[in-house]
Amino acid sequence: MKGRRDGKKALLEKSLVVYFSEYLLSKGYISKSETIKSVAEIKNCDLPTYQIITSYSDLLVKRVDVLQDAQYEVGLLKTEAAFCQLIGNYEYLSRFTPLFRGYDEGEKILVYDSIEDGKNFSAIYKSHLIEQEEIQLLTKWLSLLHRLRFEKKAHGQFDLTNNKIFSGLFKQEIPAAMVEKDAAYSAELIALYREINKDERVLKRIEALASSYAQKSETLIHGNFTPLNWFRSDSGVAIANPSFARFGPPEFDLGLFVAHLSLAQVPKEKIEIVFDSYENRDEIDLTLMNHFAALEILYWQFYGRKQIVSGNLKISKSLIEYAWELLVK
Repeated sequence: MKGRRDGKKALLEKSLVVYFSEYLLSKGYISKSETIKSVAEIKNCDLPTYQIITSYSDLLVKRVDVLQDAQYEVGLLKTEAAFCQLIGNYEYLSRFTPLFRGYDEGEKILVYDSIEDGKNFSAIYKSHLIEQEEIQLLTKWLSLLHRLRFEKKAHGQFDLTNNKIFSGLFKQEIPAAMVEKDAAYSAELIALYREINKDERVLKRIEALASSYAQKSETLIHGNFTPLNWFRSDSGVAIANPSFARFGPPEFDLGLFVAHLSLAQVPKEKIEIVFDSYENRDEIDLTLMNHFAALEILYWQFYGRKQIVSGNLKISKSLIEYAWELLVK
């Protein structure tokens, strides 16, 4: 059985090598003398993503199958391409993102140069380690992004797919993602979820936050500013995967930033660096930022535990209760 699976995997990789060789050559991304050494799919991405290593280069390719009904994924891909095109003329911002090679609307393919070591910051959820300089670099990048202003026609380039944080949380009695192997652990979380789900203040706050998120704004936001999309690189850090970018409230990016540092149990004094280093802090609604942060903490505690959060029930309950209180303030 294993041999059959391995055979299918090898056949799929071979077909991908042929497809990408022809495509990348036709678009001028690789030369005639360049050969593809490997094609590897990168797991746990919002979009189908492949790392392609050639004899001369290392590419990152995102591709949505045009033969499938994938309107949502196509929207994310178009949003990401629009974001890269908009910030491409701003050297400081683009210096901290993967080099954008281009977007093919017909084939639904987006091409980047790969990030140097390719490792994101997801390890901080277990190690709780992030350098002060890294937080400052991330904050500075976000500050400069939020200061940019674009012509009105640029706003129409974004698909504006609604973020999953507003469409799923507390919309069902028990989310499937909460089914855990440890029955006692699951039972405690389920009880807490049900209690929050009955709190009318929470449901009203989520509706209010969804409305704030959807309001028109002059500010371009990344939309998914979390450790899963920060990478260590030769320049210090790199920021990738802006597939939820839009013109919206800067408090949303900052809220996610703070929420994930809290989920990673980064010391409070380091989390405070975010607001201290943010250059436009006088324009930020701190209450709105905290509400977005609280909602993100709850979302990941109830829906994303297997991806990022440790199984420490005491810490989980503490984070959930903290976010619950913060959300209804």
